[in-house]
Amino acid sequence: MARPSRLPRRVRLGRGYHLTVVFVSQTILRELADIENDELLDGYWDSKLGTTNGHAGIIYIHNRLTTAQRWGVYWHELLHAVNDITAFDRDDPVVI
Repeated sequence: MARPSRLPRRVRLGRGYHLTVVFVSQTILRELADIENDELLDGYWDSKLGTTNGHAGIIYIHNRLTTAQRWGVYWHELLHAVNDITAFDRDDPVVI
C-alpha cells in the first residue's frame, strides 16, 4: 500500500489520547529542545501528558524536509509518543 503524501495533522491514540503534528523552522525546533549548539533537528516530540485532558502532545517536524523525510521523522516521533502514552496510561489510566 502506498502511503499518502500528506501527513496527518491530528492523530488519535489509545483510549482517548490525541496529538497534533506541526511543521516548524529549525530555529523553533532548537528552541523547543533547548539546544544551544549547532546541532540540527529533524523533529521533536513535546509531551503534554498530564497537563491537558486527552491532549498527549505535539510532534514538531522541520518544515524544510522532503515528504519522504517528513514521514520518517513522523514515524520516529510517533513511536516516542506511543511509548510515553503507554507508560503514562499504566500510571494514570484514563477512564472513558
